[in-house]
Amino acid sequence: MSLKKSFFNASFFKSNIKRFWWISVGYLVLFLTFGLLILIDSEVTDGFVGMNVAGIIGALIVPVILFSYLNSSGAVSSIHAFPIKRRVLFVTNIKTLYFLLVMPAVICYTIAIFYSIFNSIFVVGELLELFTLYIIFVTICGASSTLASMVTGNSIAGCIFSALLFGFPYYTEAIVKSFLALNINGLGDNFDVYTVENLSAYEINSFMGICFILGILIFVLSWFLYKKRKLEANGDIIAHKFLKPVFIGCVSFYLGLLGYFYLGAIYENHLLFILPFGFLGFLVSFMLSKKAFSLKGILKPLLIFSLCEV
Repeated sequence: MSLKKSFFNASFFKSNIKRFWWISVGYLVLFLTFGLLILIDSEVTDGFVGMNVAGIIGALIVPVILFSYLNSSGAVSSIHAFPIKRRVLFVTNIKTLYFLLVMPAVICYTIAIFYSIFNSIFVVGELLELFTLYIIFVTICGASSTLASMVTGNSIAGCIFSALLFGFPYYTEAIVKSFLALNINGLGDNFDVYTVENLSAYEINSFMGICFILGILIFVLSWFLYKKRKLEANGDIIAHKFLKPVFIGCVSFYLGLLGYFYLGAIYENHLLFILPFGFLGFLVSFMLSKKAFSLKGILKPLLIFSLCEV
């Protein structure tokens, strides 16, 4: 197949493996030490549960490392100087992500399953379920981190954004529910509490399936952002101009709500408590998006911010 029609470049993939092989080896050691050895010693799968947490952390960090060349003017120019399409670079990096994090899991889970069968340890079903969860976690967390890497041109900001994007649905729901419960009488008593104990197996499986599909869709969105990304955006907090108002709005909104809860814990709750911290978030995010301690051009976004706050 010609390079123009390919979605994978073997040379670039091998280059990634040569540079980042230590990640895969590190996860293999962790799986053997905290997963397989615990299973052999105690005949329980608790170690593999812990490795799912390690998979989440790795999937939030590895894409930032793989796409870190986008945040350096010299590296991004060198990489994109090769006759390789952007879609090939993107897909090859995603395949590298799965290879580095999933291959150690495949090796250790395979050994664990055969060991359990030969020694009549009835945990094969648990191991298969944990492996499936590991793939889902790597997918949704890897997708969040990849999206963060496409949004920003700064590696540190990429790590922060990836963690924030992963937890976005959870703390958004918590903050909104708390805010509404404080300001609408009786509403706090009507919120349903969803925990793992309250969900059926079907609901949990459906939720995990939705998370996996969502991860795939986020990868697709990340590819479109990568396709439209300008090479000179390295170093910018927000790499796409059309996303800067979204960044300013989100920082202002969430910092305003945090200030509301903070001041509300000291004084009697009042909606005006949103304004001080919200305005602070607006100023900080505006200057970060401009990469300068300047308020030039702030009037129009300030008016929009004021209207939204009112």
